[in-house]
Amino acid sequence: MKLAYVARDFNLEQNGAVWVEQPVMAKSGTRPRVAFRMLRARAVGYGVADRIDFIRQIPYDSLGEYLSAIHICYSTQTNDVPGNVRTTGKLPLYLVAGRYILASDVGESARVLPASKLENYQGTVDRAYPGRLAKRIRTLERDRPSLDATAAMTRIARNEFDDDVLAPRLAGLIGCMLSARAPHRGDAAVSSNTPEVQ
Repeated sequence: MKLAYVARDFNLEQNGAVWVEQPVMAKSGTRPRVAFRMLRARAVGYGVADRIDFIRQIPYDSLGEYLSAIHICYSTQTNDVPGNVRTTGKLPLYLVAGRYILASDVGESARVLPASKLENYQGTVDRAYPGRLAKRIRTLERDRPSLDATAAMTRIARNEFDDDVLAPRLAGLIGCMLSARAPHRGDAAVSSNTPEVQ
């Protein structure tokens, strides 16, 4: 058994958002099915299942169509070492689709997104974060025109994640790593003066 999926969601209630975290243990290979059933059961329990489209795996070619149907995408990274040193594949996808993004102010999101798209996240588990995120979503719901972020988001995608930007960065990084491993001239001179073993 291994930890196959961790679902974090929140229930919008009168007093704000309630943090819910439910790890689901499953054998390798059953994760999507287990996660799907668990999320549907949680939505039924909250009485919101009729307002949610549960979409199973879709072909990659259809991803843009589904993303364009979403008004607000969110990306949450924990404010710890793992959250600060990685980005998820979701962030570039949301950007290239021109979606409005709300993200924790951690790592890559904090580096590339404007402050207006960020929400503070404290530590590994910030139990107040879902409430703050829910408040932001409610505000945006009242001001729908502000959700049109297409031009700004696609510009960030081009400037930060386009192959023409990433390829030279990667080439430079690889070059740095290779030059750091290459023997220094002094080392080569010493080795060339070392007597051969007969």
